[in-house]
Amino acid sequence: MNIKFNKIFYFLIVVLCLQSTACEEDDFCLDTTTPSLIIRFYDKDNPEQTKAVTELSINANDNIVIASLQKTDSIAVGLNTNLEFTEFYFISSEKTESIKISYTNDDFFVSKACGYKSIFNRISLENSFENTDNIWIDRIEIIESNITNQLQAHVKIFH
Repeated sequence: MNIKFNKIFYFLIVVLCLQSTACEEDDFCLDTTTPSLIIRFYDKDNPEQTKAVTELSINANDNIVIASLQKTDSIAVGLNTNLEFTEFYFISSEKTESIKISYTNDDFFVSKACGYKSIFNRISLENSFENTDNIWIDRIEIIESNITNQLQAHVKIFH
């Protein structure tokens, strides 16, 4: 009887040891992923004061609507990690302006749970419009040329 008990005891110890070493710790991604470009809208006549845009729509390169808002003074838009630029069409009150954002993209491995993260460096902007009589954006200012987080605005648009 004692020999049978010892065999069962050793068998349970071996099973418990194998089970505890076979489990893998759960991975949770607590880091932020690829940051979006934060744009704030300001009053062209009072540059320190934010000014909401009414009936704003934003389309990306491929005419996909990425935002359609009734009234906002800021917006976060994602940049294309596969290209070195993203072109957005800002539409307000049936007036359309194109803004091309160029950048360098650096990818780095964060963790197994988070995967890769992209940061955007040396952003530059090019504003073009088809009809100069129908513009609504007065000027654009880059506040932060490296997009590493979403804690602050990167671009100011004055209208």
